[in-house]
Parts: sequence; structure tokens; C-alpha cells
Amino acid sequence: MSSELSQSLLIDRRHALRALGCGISLPMLQCMSPRRAAGSATGLGSGKAPLKLLFDTDIGAGTDIDDALTLIILLNSPEIDLQGVTTVQRDPSRRAEFARGLIASMGRGGEIPVYAGAGVPIREAPDRRADAVKFIVRSIREADGPRHMLVVGAQTNVALALREEPALAERLEGITLMGYKFDTLTAPFNVNNDLDAAQVLLTSGIPLRVLPVEIGVACQMQEGEYNRLLASECPQMKYIREPMQRWVQHVRQRPGNPIPDYLPRPYDSLSAITLTHPELFQWKRGTIGMIDLTPGAGRREGNTQFRESADGLHEIVVGVDREQAMALHEERLLTCPP
Repeated sequence: MSSELSQSLLIDRRHALRALGCGISLPMLQCMSPRRAAGSATGLGSGKAPLKLLFDTDIGAGTDIDDALTLIILLNSPEIDLQGVTTVQRDPSRRAEFARGLIASMGRGGEIPVYAGAGVPIREAPDRRADAVKFIVRSIREADGPRHMLVVGAQTNVALALREEPALAERLEGITLMGYKFDTLTAPFNVNNDLDAAQVLLTSGIPLRVLPVEIGVACQMQEGEYNRLLASECPQMKYIREPMQRWVQHVRQRPGNPIPDYLPRPYDSLSAITLTHPELFQWKRGTIGMIDLTPGAGRREGNTQFRESADGLHEIVVGVDREQAMALHEERLLTCPP
């Protein structure tokens, strides 16, 4: 590991990217000395009782492996009491089966409910009540139910739950999201997959905490980190080994947009770390807004706006102590079940 890459990586829009040896290509990236990142976020799972959490995900054997890494981290975090998993987007039933298998590999099969959710955006099936949506509504209604969600895919399930039961917005204390791209003010991946759902969350009045895409890019795994995951004999790592290798090869060779030096990027899995160790991240508080650039039917694109303000309901990650965050990330992934 180079000395530059062992340092904290902080986003700073005043400076241009300096070339780094690991192939990170994030605009406006500045390397700074390791530090305890400042910010107003509180560790949600750092109190005496573990944080009761629902996890909404587009996990799967043929998709980005970071969702599977996230589920492993949640199951291996004593600060988190995972109450259920819901799946979203393109063949959610198959995604749910993969999640059940991963949970079972860690010796907790049948302990944590997994429900398949919406497979298409809201505007394509606005009245559909998938099992996942019913489960979200039912769980949050309970007097001692979860009050926080981690949402790392399209936000369709959560938006449908809020439309079904608007009072959930008062019961939820917060939602942590992975998505957006604040260095370019665009709305990629999870957001553009269902712009209508994203708008529902942004206007819900629920406090949102967002880890944007650029943080995952900056923290792409290095060769040694990746190889240690491949070498692990923990059952959860054996379960995801082949899908992880297949995903890496896919991204390196995909037509039109290959990334030859790609290794897994912890977009979603670092979102889990923000729940338990927010001090490893630098935060800004304000309000996220979105502009729909292509209204109407068909594929839609959105741009984002973030306005910093002390009384905003939204917090975004703008920097990370990579060395400490990725060390904890690896520790949680490579903890074998008892």
C-alpha cells in the first residue's frame, strides 16, 4: 500500500485530482493526513441497545457484490439488530433467495425474515403491494419495531410503503441511503432507477443520511484487501467468492465501459459502517433537491442539488478516513460465525 493511499481521503471541491497509484479516478479528490473526521452525525448503533434496522437492497449473485458485503457487515456488527431484509429491482424473488442463502451460511437461517419487493419503478406498477412493502409497513407500525432503514438500491419499496401508510414518516427516525453523486451533482444508480421513489423520500420529512457514489470510488479495494477476502475460509466469504470474482471480471471487460483495474468498490458496505462509526466520515448538513431533466414516459434522468444549511434534514458524507474505515470493513467481513 502506498503512503498516499493509506491516508485519509477527503473530498474538496477547491482542488483538482492528483493521480493516485491505485487507479482511483474521482474528480476533486484530495489526500490528507489521517484524522478523526468532523461531523454532526451520531453513531446510530452506538448506544446501549443495538439499533433495530431494516435493510432494503438489490443484492444478487449477478450484480455488484457490495450488497452482499453490506449484509455480512450488518450481521457481524454488534451495534446492529437486523430485523429484516427486503429486496428490490429486477427479479426481486431471486435476490431474496440469494440473501437467504448468505444469511444461512452465517448460521442464522430462518432467524431474519427476507421478503421480495418491487421489481419495477413506481410509475410502471404504482399500486403493486409486494410482500416487502407489507413487511416494511407492518414492522414499523409495531410499538417496538425498527425506527431506521438502510436503503442501498432503488428506493421503490420504501416509497410504496410511505404511500401505503404516510404515518410511517413520523415513526421512522431516519433512513441511510447509498446514492447520488455530489461532486458532479448527478443522480446515478439507485436514484435514477426510480426517480419518483427518490422524490418521495426527499420530500417525506424523514431525516436522511447519504453516502454518495464518489466515496465508494475513492475507497475501491486494493489488491491485498481483495486477496484477503478471496483467501478467507469463513463460510460467508466462501458463499460469495465466485459471485465476487465473476463481478470483477464483468466490470473489467464489460462492453462500452470497461474498468481494467477494477476491484470491488464498497459503495453500500461503507454505508453500513456509517451507522456504527460515523466519526470515520466527514459530514455536511443541508437539503438535497432533485431536478427531473426528462419528464414523461420512458427512461428518466435527474440532477441533484445540495444546499448546505444548519437546519437541513439531510446529511451527506463528503470525506472518509479510508485507512480506519476499510480496516473495520475488512474486520467485519472476515469475522467467522461462532
